[in-house]
Amino acid sequence: MNRWQRYRTAYWTILVKEVLRFSRIWVQTVLPPAITTSLYFVIFGTLIGARIGEMDGFRYIDNARADQG
Repeated sequence: MNRWQRYRTAYWTILVKEVLRFSRIWVQTVLPPAITTSLYFVIFGTLIGARIGEMDGFRYIDNARADQG
């Protein structure tokens, strides 16, 4: 087996192992960032945004949504 075949075998082995690992723990990988982002928007968007009021005729939450796209 030459050097490139060994590299390809090593790469493929690591890739398969990582895909299998991710498929077993995807909930632990995806859910925490989604919860953190949701809490961030609820806390800063709703609670603090209500206290800021209007800026240049826009409410805080409307301005935050406009900046997304």
